[in-house]
Amino acid sequence: MPKKFRPDVRGFNQVMKSDATRAELSRLGNQFAAEVGDGFESVSDNRHPWVAREFVQPATPAAHRANARDKLIMRALGKRLG
Repeated sequence: MPKKFRPDVRGFNQVMKSDATRAELSRLGNQFAAEVGDGFESVSDNRHPWVAREFVQPATPAAHRANARDKLIMRALGKRLG
């Protein structure tokens, strides 16, 4: 009988919180924020216990209004996903 697959959860979590993963997420977040337009920033969130996360959000009141009105982040994501 074949062995049951058991993922190495601790190893996966180490990779997902590693400096290399955080650096790549930061690079991608900054690139995406630049695609969205002026006034948007990429923000790292390291509070999650298992994975590093990156968010793109409006950094200025004008960008916040433009995103609320024109859905700029969603449009940029749609362009990226095709």
